[in-house]
Amino acid sequence: MVRNNNRQRYWTALLSLCICICIGAIGFVGVFGRNSEAVYAFNSSNMTDANTVSVGELLWTDTYDANDDSAKVFNKIQFDQFIDKLRSGSEQYTAVANLSNKNAGDLRAINDGKDIVVTIDGRQWTVTDLRKLADGRVIATMWLATSTELSKWNLWCTNVPTATYVANMYSSSYMRNVTLNSGDCGYVATEADAKNAVLTPHTQSATHPYAPFTMDTVMSDGRNLSLTDYIVQPKDVAYQETETMRTYNSAWHTAPNEAWGTPDLVKYYNTSLNYSAKPHYNDWAEDYLWLPSLAELGYASESSSSGITGVWNVSDNQRSNGTNSWTRTGADNDVYRVSTLEPSGARNHLNANTSYAVRPAFHLDLTAAEQAAGLDLPTDETITYDGAGHKLTDREKMPTWYSEAIYGDATRVSVEYSADSVIDAGTYEVTLKL
Repeated sequence: MVRNNNRQRYWTALLSLCICICIGAIGFVGVFGRNSEAVYAFNSSNMTDANTVSVGELLWTDTYDANDDSAKVFNKIQFDQFIDKLRSGSEQYTAVANLSNKNAGDLRAINDGKDIVVTIDGRQWTVTDLRKLADGRVIATMWLATSTELSKWNLWCTNVPTATYVANMYSSSYMRNVTLNSGDCGYVATEADAKNAVLTPHTQSATHPYAPFTMDTVMSDGRNLSLTDYIVQPKDVAYQETETMRTYNSAWHTAPNEAWGTPDLVKYYNTSLNYSAKPHYNDWAEDYLWLPSLAELGYASESSSSGITGVWNVSDNQRSNGTNSWTRTGADNDVYRVSTLEPSGARNHLNANTSYAVRPAFHLDLTAAEQAAGLDLPTDETITYDGAGHKLTDREKMPTWYSEAIYGDATRVSVEYSADSVIDAGTYEVTLKL
């Protein structure tokens, strides 16, 4: 039996004592079958327990259904552990709605210098930013921690600044429309198409690995696996409207694709690098999944220049990967190259038609996710009668639904028995108040 009263949660279990004690309970939905605590490396040398704190799979992947309000989407145990890692020392009992803004550097400071890595839908994501939006929602920005998936940013790469669609414009790129499954305006397949303003249509695929992050309906075995109800689009994130590399290094010119609105400190290399009037230029602002910009990521120091923190202040460990990784940012001085991060976290400009690693990001809506977080469904358990008194926790091995982190914390949970002792044959009630 589950009851709500003064925002507390009650779980009631029956203890039946005959020849054995049977423990039954009714709680939230599902038995999760793919919980992973492993931490995959940004690369083999730096993604270790010494550098990261990890949270297991946030989703009830075997049971959630976006079309069923009663089927919880997020594993509350893992979700609460995740939120704990976002709290500073003064925020120990702070609700999600009252968490303070923090970039990746701030989050490292409250986690012993370690970056946070969270598993969502079987993939490892590193947390880069935490902030409250103007409408009160709280978001955590998640960047794919590591990737061996390679893709071209675009299928062609020519210096044609007068074209309607240039090679390093993100919204009309192959990367956005096909590789990341946006399937929006379409992509430019050839140089001739760019000059003639021809876009190749692309329909989103429900079997794409990123479909749950990009589509409102992703049906599988009668369940809708979409996560878009829990993702905030860039159009609702203020800094993405105006961000620019020039905030961090005035030697840069205004680069394409960083801000979806008018960037701060505008100074173009020449007028051909201002794409704001080109068709579909700002379309990516409505994407659920997108490549981060160099302004967001910053880059590591290199022999020719010092590094910059960027909006998120991510670590060099977070930036690093086994191979070059694409960003959203076009070169600030030509129309055919795109900014990348090298395995060291340093930056480069490379031709758009080459293949490098794909590491997308998204804004997880913690406010919505908190409302969709629930616990595992308790199951019947058996304790052999031995003439002694028993409690719910009198087991050599606790049932899978029992979480010591939740039920064993006396500051969060109280346990009440319907009788002073559970010895004689009969039925007893145990209530856990969370």
